[in-house]
Amino acid sequence: METNCGCRADETAKSAVSPGVEIVVVTSPGCHLCVSALAEVEALAAEFPLNLRKVDIGSTEGADILRVHRPPAPPVFLVDGEFFGFGRLPRRKLRKLLEAKESR
Repeated sequence: METNCGCRADETAKSAVSPGVEIVVVTSPGCHLCVSALAEVEALAAEFPLNLRKVDIGSTEGADILRVHRPPAPPVFLVDGEFFGFGRLPRRKLRKLLEAKESR
């Protein structure tokens, strides 16, 4: 069952040339949770094949993602085009998902 949101991140995920899991992080300027989340995802990229994309909340793509998912606060996380969460990054949940995707 595919649960893509229909935003530009979905199109990018489908057309990604490089292998690995695409993680989109929608960020807001001055957001300490956004800075922390980006650092944590970058650290995971040392262990897993990831394609990290940072999307500004004020961009057209960021606005599309917010419109579709309506999160109460940034950052917002999409994994392979699917909504994963918002706010503080659920590290253990993300690691578990990445391990499962890697074993496929």
